[in-house]
Amino acid sequence: MDDKKIGLLQRAVVNFMICHDLLTPQIDKQLRPLGLNLTQMSLLNHFSHAPQQRHTISQLVKVMGINQPGITKAVNALEKLACLQKQNDKDDARIKWLQITPYGLEKLNEARQTTGPLVFSAFGSVADQDLQSFCDGLEQMKVFLDRNRGEGRAYS
Repeated sequence: MDDKKIGLLQRAVVNFMICHDLLTPQIDKQLRPLGLNLTQMSLLNHFSHAPQQRHTISQLVKVMGINQPGITKAVNALEKLACLQKQNDKDDARIKWLQITPYGLEKLNEARQTTGPLVFSAFGSVADQDLQSFCDGLEQMKVFLDRNRGEGRAYS
């Protein structure tokens, strides 16, 4: 990798992290009146892609990249809000299956509507062509990272 690309990558990572750090607390603040935080909204978003599908805590830890105590805390809060329902496995009492409820889908929609204007204004500040390139690049990176899940190791 040449020095120019390394510099560009470093700039991209720093700017990405700064944008994340600036946007995250604003989104969390908007979610508070709904009784949600960004982690909980992310979990609901994950479940919403296939509402009929059930997941275990272990599966969510792997997919979401959040540690087990963090997932458990978020799941318990969402279950208390009736956004997720927990079912015991019929063969193994240690396994609990989680599924989004219709109310959880409604709550996610409400969260999206609440945070939408903020997110749209932030991303709307980017020119259309640049936004398309950004989305395309994020999609490629998402696929790459999903295929190469690791423990912070360098990818080859």
